[in-house]
Formats: sequence, structure tokens, C-alpha cells
Amino acid sequence: MLHQRLKQFSINNPKLKEIEQMVWRLAQDICVKLTENILEELDQYTKDFQENILQLSVQRKGSFMMHREWVNLASRFIRQKNEWQIDYFVVRSAESFLLPKAEQESIERIYHYFYQLNLEEQQQFLREWYEAMDETWTWDQVLELLKEWR
Repeated sequence: MLHQRLKQFSINNPKLKEIEQMVWRLAQDICVKLTENILEELDQYTKDFQENILQLSVQRKGSFMMHREWVNLASRFIRQKNEWQIDYFVVRSAESFLLPKAEQESIERIYHYFYQLNLEEQQQFLREWYEAMDETWTWDQVLELLKEWR
């Protein structure tokens, strides 16, 4: 209603017509910026969402760190399969940076080899790793299983 009144009034006043156009451009810019911010927030939410769901719904197997890396890798697989944004600069879980250097390097090799597989092979590998994993499993065993897929 206000827009209609302004429109009637601005028809006869060129200066008001110019101001009205500026206001509409500003409103459009604000809407675009708000939409961009909302999409960024949604992306951050979905980035953590599948990881949180996996942590809550998949029974823990193996050591805490082994299970944590499995969840992280499975989460990244889900994002990749759905063509969602993946941060390739930080690959492994944050917790893995606390491990001894040799274990960190093994984990990095796991991710490196994993991404050489196609999506179907990645999914099958994650299944097999989860099924075989127990408290005694080592990173070398994960690497051996992964090398069977290469």
C-alpha cells in the first residue's frame, strides 16, 4: 500500500522517482547480501551436520582416534558425493594433529590414497574399514586395506 502511494506521488515528481529507484536498488543489494550470508551460514551448518550425525548414529569401533578419522573421512565422502564444498586445506581431523608425527603421516597417506579412488570404491572402502576395525587396529592395517583398492 505504501509502495502504491509512493508510486502515485512519484509519477509527477522526477526527483522522487530517482530516489525511489535508488531505494529499490539499495533494497535489492541488501537482499543479495543477506542471501549470501544465509548461504554461507547454511554451508557451515551442513559442513558439520553430516559429521555430527555420523558421530551420534554410528556405533564407535576401534580406538577413539581411529573412529574419529573414520567419521571425518566418511563425512568428507558424503560431502563429495553430494557435490558440497570440501575444505582441501584441512584434510584430517583436528584431533589427529595431537598424535605422534609417524601416525600423522600415516593418516595423511590414508587420505591421499583414499582420494585416488572413485566414489563407489571410496564407499566400499569405508564400509570394509568400519566392519574390520576394532581396538587392535593400527594405521598400517588401514593403509593395507586401502592399498587393496588401488
